[in-house]
Amino acid sequence: MFDQENQKQKQYSRPKQSALSYSLMLIKIRLRSEHELVKKMTEKNYLEDEIKKVIADLKNVDLINDERFAKMWLLTQNNIRPSGKQYLIFKMKHFGLSKEIIENAFAELDEEFDELILAKKLLESKKRSFMRFEKHKKKEKMLALLIRRGFCYSVAKEVVEEIKDEISNF
Repeated sequence: MFDQENQKQKQYSRPKQSALSYSLMLIKIRLRSEHELVKKMTEKNYLEDEIKKVIADLKNVDLINDERFAKMWLLTQNNIRPSGKQYLIFKMKHFGLSKEIIENAFAELDEEFDELILAKKLLESKKRSFMRFEKHKKKEKMLALLIRRGFCYSVAKEVVEEIKDEISNF
């Protein structure tokens, strides 16, 4: 009983981290969208006025920039986890990015975002996992993987058809 009371006192006696230092800590880990930071600070019960002030300050020093965040996130995703446009749009909306910002990011990165190339890259990286299946089953598995990763059916089918001669080597 005494330990529980003592632990509660320790919990309350710890000074609350300022909203600015909390935001800077989050940004230090990785770039964040404005929506993400507001959501995180709200979860930590910071006052709305304090949140607005911190967001304004961070925008003034260009630590929050949703356009830059969108471009950087797309580039990172393309390198780490190739995915289709549908999936990426869904995730970017989850970050609170507007439709306009999303469209601009895709437009600026148009050369680097070719779904056919990304789909081939994904299949190439997963090549070993398809080796144990028969040819027709490989096609099914590849198609399913591409669709799960947000590639539209027509792109997925085109890529699988394009590499059908190579499938036996997969």
